[in-house]
Amino acid sequence: MGGGYFGDGPSRPPTHPAQASSNPSSYDSHDHAATSGVARTTGQGGGAGGGGGDPCNIRDVGSLRSPDPAVLGTLAVGTTLGVEVRDIQGVPVLVAVTADGRSAGAIDCRREQDIIDCIRQNHRYSARIDARQGGAVSVGIGRVGTP
Repeated sequence: MGGGYFGDGPSRPPTHPAQASSNPSSYDSHDHAATSGVARTTGQGGGAGGGGGDPCNIRDVGSLRSPDPAVLGTLAVGTTLGVEVRDIQGVPVLVAVTADGRSAGAIDCRREQDIIDCIRQNHRYSARIDARQGGAVSVGIGRVGTP
């Protein structure tokens, strides 16, 4: 699969994570709780012939905390957002942002601290809106390219 949603193919990553493809056909929905009922992640060790793997090759699912209704009103399911680390009252928080830098909300996911650590090592991530029901927003998070 070349140049997919998470940038795991040979194509160049976008200049801003929010410009990543929102093409559902390039997205591995089997890694999502919405389809499997269980959040699954990758990047935690080697597979066949491996012995380590890339600890920043993370795929996770989560939800937006304190979503901004004004920003969410402009976003549809399938929209891809950038992921940034922002300090909120001295605490690093993952935030989903639009291409123009507006915060859609904080990202709550199982691998949040790992993703924060990897962003600080110049890895980039994007978040795609997988589902919306009222103010509840589910997102899939994945790395875009490599540093």
